Amino acid sequence: MIRTLLTVPGLSKSIILALVVISTASTTLFAVNAGLETPMQGLCLVLLVGFFLLNTGAALKKVTLPISISYAILVLFFVLWLCNEFLLHRTSSVALITVYAVGAFLTAVVLPQTFFERRGYFNFFIWCVIFVGAVVGATGILGSLGLNSLFGLPMFNKYGYARYASFPASSGILDYPETLGAQMALSFICALYMMVRSKPTPLLVLSTLLIAGGLITSQGRAAILGALVGIGAVVFAMRSRIPAAALVAIVVLLVLSPIYALNLISLLPGAGSYLRAETGLSGREGVWNFALFYIGEHPLRGYGFQSSNMYTAMHGDFLRRHGFPAAGASFHNTFLTRAFENGILVSGAYIGVLLTALYRAGGLVRRSQEAALTFAMLVVVISISTFRDINIGGMRQIVIYSAVFIGAALQLPVRYTRLREKTSSYSRQRTDRLPATSQYSG
Repeated sequence: MIRTLLTVPGLSKSIILALVVISTASTTLFAVNAGLETPMQGLCLVLLVGFFLLNTGAALKKVTLPISISYAILVLFFVLWLCNEFLLHRTSSVALITVYAVGAFLTAVVLPQTFFERRGYFNFFIWCVIFVGAVVGATGILGSLGLNSLFGLPMFNKYGYARYASFPASSGILDYPETLGAQMALSFICALYMMVRSKPTPLLVLSTLLIAGGLITSQGRAAILGALVGIGAVVFAMRSRIPAAALVAIVVLLVLSPIYALNLISLLPGAGSYLRAETGLSGREGVWNFALFYIGEHPLRGYGFQSSNMYTAMHGDFLRRHGFPAAGASFHNTFLTRAFENGILVSGAYIGVLLTALYRAGGLVRRSQEAALTFAMLVVVISISTFRDINIGGMRQIVIYSAVFIGAALQLPVRYTRLREKTSSYSRQRTDRLPATSQYSG
């Protein structure tokens, strides 16, 4: 056992497990003590660097020119973002931005590249996401039953939501119910992937049920919407020949539906109450208009790293009067937050990254189970990004999962083409070796 762990595959899998566990634990411990966030992020970064050093061959030596080109849109985003921070704002947060940039490279480039070359690592990563998700989902179920702490870890349940769903919105051992919902949605899709791909075992079925329970008890509307749209879109794409562009357009319209059709959801029996349709977007309209006003003042430059939190804190009374309770937080929309902090060019590039990744995965949904998984995961990421904040480069679990599948999606077409060429070449070689036969053997 010890010899196995000390091999490169053993150490690499240990790092993958530690990364999933610690990035999840950092979300928990940060809620208990904000001072722990930096050490936990540093530990995750050390693990990523260690994984990179162990797998340099798989991560870099087999990178071809087409694979490099497939990352062009992601490189453009980071060049624009870093130039904005260091040249226009002369940021003082050099260390933190460096961590974000290095972390993004490792999670969006190195991890997917290695997973493609070493399939066993990818499967192990998915299993880690499922089992850690099941444990966290179980704590979410306990929180919905009224438990306020577990082994000394507090639960930040929202008991006011019981008036809508007859049970409180549970955070489990994470910092917010919305965070629990996001992790559960991503873990649930991974669990469904394994249910389809392999024989369902009792442990996998139990894990899937715990994750589903955690998702329901979180009452995370964006996460639930993303999971439903992602799964539905994959099923629809597999049963039709819809072009990737049309599939992406439909997904975007459905993800944005709460903005223009939330009243229609309230007509569904039971769903309107559970999804808190009467509360609308929970004050997001007010803070989004606030952000748009200030973006209009400096559309290209923005206001700098983490300025969104500072501005919502400064104008907290005004925002609360307009229904937004989270003063001191960002704008609950990743794209507006990017535009506010770094300008519309950076935000536009970030939107381009997500849509390009979604389009490339969508074109292969019918041909590859991995592409179907990636597409569904990205739909969840886009849904959460629309109503919360996810930024490539962070060290929390949701951010790491998102970056891995964004990076994987960007190079999926190249990988699929290469695999098809290898398969065709192998088939030709086998045909050449067969003995010559008459055209009419009968």
